[in-house]
Amino acid sequence: MTDRPLPSDVPSALHSVTVEALLRLDELRRSTEGEQQQYKKRIFELETQRDDYRRERDEALDRARRAEEELRELRAPGHAQNDNSTVGTIAHQGGLYHGPLANGVPDGRGVLVAVLHATDGETKIYGGEWRGGERHGKGAEFATCQIKRKKKTCLVYEGDFADGKRDGKDTEYASDGQKMVNIYEGGWKNGMRRGHGKSTSTPGRHCGRRFGETVYEGQRADGEMKGDGRITNLNLCDDKGDCLGQYTGPTLDGKPHGEGKVRHCGGVVYDGGWKEGKQHGQGEERTMFSEGVSYNGEWVEGDKKGAGVATGMLWECGLYYGETLDGKPHGQGELRDYRNKELVVYSGEWRDGERHGQGKASAPFARSPVWFEGEWRENLIHKGTLFPEGVWFSVTRPGETPTWPIKAIQWQEGQQIADMDVGGKTRLWQVLKDRGTAEYLPAGTLV
Repeated sequence: MTDRPLPSDVPSALHSVTVEALLRLDELRRSTEGEQQQYKKRIFELETQRDDYRRERDEALDRARRAEEELRELRAPGHAQNDNSTVGTIAHQGGLYHGPLANGVPDGRGVLVAVLHATDGETKIYGGEWRGGERHGKGAEFATCQIKRKKKTCLVYEGDFADGKRDGKDTEYASDGQKMVNIYEGGWKNGMRRGHGKSTSTPGRHCGRRFGETVYEGQRADGEMKGDGRITNLNLCDDKGDCLGQYTGPTLDGKPHGEGKVRHCGGVVYDGGWKEGKQHGQGEERTMFSEGVSYNGEWVEGDKKGAGVATGMLWECGLYYGETLDGKPHGQGELRDYRNKELVVYSGEWRDGERHGQGKASAPFARSPVWFEGEWRENLIHKGTLFPEGVWFSVTRPGETPTWPIKAIQWQEGQQIADMDVGGKTRLWQVLKDRGTAEYLPAGTLV
């Protein structure tokens, strides 16, 4: 029997079946990978929950162990301090106290539980030493806190007490919403932070941005920062209480003092000397518009003083590059458009923040010709040439015929500038007004 040849369309049919099978295999592979990722994610979540439960279990076991040790000590023979000592439960300081009593008040190692708010169950617990009805000696305070949206009883202070108040070198804790963190470690006196210590606040938001922890390490007195210290992310505020930015560096009595840095809300960064909370001494200022340092010079009590150099300092809605005096343009300098740093709108001499001396100006748009070159006085043109390049709009390339020509106008203060047609259905006065240059003309120049 002779083998019959396969039909001519069989290879293409096989090819189609093979491609379809491969596509299905690829789809199955991707589906399997997706399921594996979901399994891994769920395994990670379960392992995290397990670790949290184990940690809570260990903490509870540790608290139970310490409580058991205290109970054994309280029940031990001879624990009473004198013939008037007993062990009992009484109402004391807004809560219930259980432990040794002497003359009817807590004396020895006991526990006080106070319910602060009956509606939400907030409680505060003290466990430790007492003397004459007051907390005195080693002890710990516990309070209701929120951990991962759950209410728990957390350790908030551990250390020494004297006559009912925190006293000694001890540690304070608080919740950051996820866990308990150390917010202060250092000295206490009469219930207030005193002496050398380190405090840490939780991260927050300022000027629409997140910032890190505020950390202070240094001296304190009566709970306030006193003497020398160093801080990270200190909120600086003005006299109205509006916050200006965050400071990092040394402090004196809680105020910036020494070499430090501040980042303001508007993107301005200052790095340099400080004195009693104000910029003082040599300092550099940067802005979000400048490349590198925008101002370098002396500061006195928060103000720029003396000679300096600016490289992109904000001035008149533009960026100034050049010499300064007391934080203002003074000497030789250029004012550039803040949207296009290559576009120079004025180049020449300045005095006390105003155009004064020899200089030339252009309108603030691309390929703008020079509209005035000559002498300036107190930010107004005084004597020189209007449109010295012979064009009033769009600089032409060398060898080309100007599209918008105009005859250069020699002018000095006291003369009026006559209106005229400059082409394109445009009048000269309109050109000067529309390009914002008329504000630099003395009164009465255009009538």
